[in-house]
Amino acid sequence: MVFVWIGIAIGIILVITLIIKISKINPQVVLGASLRCKQCGSETRGLKCVKCDKKFKSFGV
Repeated sequence: MVFVWIGIAIGIILVITLIIKISKINPQVVLGASLRCKQCGSETRGLKCVKCDKKFKSFGV
């Protein structure tokens, strides 16, 4: 019975620490959404980069 109580205590501690870690992390990092273009660095809000898209179309790629 003692092992059950120790297991419950360790589980509660783990849950509390994970909740604290999740509350400190930026939601964009968790989702993996980048707000900037990887090539030019302009802000895209998670959408396609308009600047880079025009560059590639002009080169025929």
